[in-house]
Amino acid sequence: MAYRRGPGVTVKSEIACQILESIGYPTKQLQIGPPIIYKGMTSDEVDVALGAWIPQQNPMLDPLKDQGKVEVVQTNLDTAVISLCVPKIRL
Repeated sequence: MAYRRGPGVTVKSEIACQILESIGYPTKQLQIGPPIIYKGMTSDEVDVALGAWIPQQNPMLDPLKDQGKVEVVQTNLDTAVISLCVPKIRL
């Protein structure tokens, strides 16, 4: 099963599902949040998550990595920046 959260992961999830299904693996996509994803990964209810916001999710992810319950297998964008922003006010 491939699980996704948010629009930025939709295309990657769909491609992964199509590849997995073409080689015989059933898939199911759900939009669920990080706490549910990580809990599901430790209980074998979630097989893969294709979108983690690191370092923002590290407090949830790091303990699971340290316990050997999850593994980060690939980094997609290692220079992306996450912050708050507002439109520029034009006077």
